Amino acid sequence: MFRFAVIAVALYCSPQFVAVAAEPSAAVVVVSDRATAVSLPPLPSGFKVVVLIQQEGEPDEVIHARALAMRDATHFVYHGGREPLLSAMYRERFVTHGATAIDLRKHLSRQRLRSIPSSRPSVDTFLATLSAKH
Repeated sequence: MFRFAVIAVALYCSPQFVAVAAEPSAAVVVVSDRATAVSLPPLPSGFKVVVLIQQEGEPDEVIHARALAMRDATHFVYHGGREPLLSAMYRERFVTHGATAIDLRKHLSRQRLRSIPSSRPSVDTFLATLSAKH
């Protein structure tokens, strides 16, 4: 019992453990594919953006390994009008694990209704959706 307590205290007080415990966790935003990633507005610091399907025709094993590495994602951004079937399956998995799904098409259509001549979604509404859960 004494040995366990010494090991626990040593781990707790080690500088590496303290440094890892002190780091704030960044919000991980998974984007379904490259085309959708290009449409994103710039995100503020604190958000890490990763692309799930980086190129068409990638092996499923590569995409699965990438998705597994991103399993702690807080958000999943996709374009509902052109989402690949594989991306939709992974979106459901991410949502099941607690990520918030954001349809970029909805933000684009809201922007068109406001007659804003930009092809990017308005940063305010998009960031409000991202920040709601972060």
